[in-house]
Amino acid sequence: MIVGITGGIATGKSTVSRQFQTAGWRVIDADQVAKHVRDTSPVVKDALIKRLGPGLYASGRLDTRRLGQLVFADAAALHELNQLLQPLIRAEIIRQLHSIDSNKLVLDIPLLFEQGYQQLCDVIVVVAVDEDTQYRRLVARDSLSEREAHQRISAQMPLAEKVVRADWTIDNSCGRRQTARQAAWLMDFLEDKLSKEKCL
Repeated sequence: MIVGITGGIATGKSTVSRQFQTAGWRVIDADQVAKHVRDTSPVVKDALIKRLGPGLYASGRLDTRRLGQLVFADAAALHELNQLLQPLIRAEIIRQLHSIDSNKLVLDIPLLFEQGYQQLCDVIVVVAVDEDTQYRRLVARDSLSEREAHQRISAQMPLAEKVVRADWTIDNSCGRRQTARQAAWLMDFLEDKLSKEKCL
């Protein structure tokens, strides 16, 4: 069983994914895959310098904060970055899917719907919060201005649309304890379903 977990930025999907992982599910984290691809691919480095300038690597390493400021303020640059990174990310995710020996897998992917990963999943879970909570958490977590937070949220598919398209929604608006209870119930349900399918 492959469970796709997604949501908007700062809605708490990683918190839910970690709970699945603690319970024995194997997790492929698309953010970590993207970071690895972005930081190690010379093709990506050359393309970023050509498009956004050598200042991104002024310290010798990629300035990810500066990268975010540039691409989220420029829709064309963000599109080009996605066109560059997403095929490499997809190839690595699929490689990991084929190499992991487990019948309980989680794909933790922010852009699950945007990049068509729903085709790989048996179940899709969206972790959601109300809009005010999302803005507040994002500003606090990443030390962003309200304008920067708005740019990042606006760059993703509206959270309400993801909720409509998902099989399950976990509401993360009311604190970690309630979120943990919802995730635990869902895991029990999915594992029971998986167990019954084995017996058929």
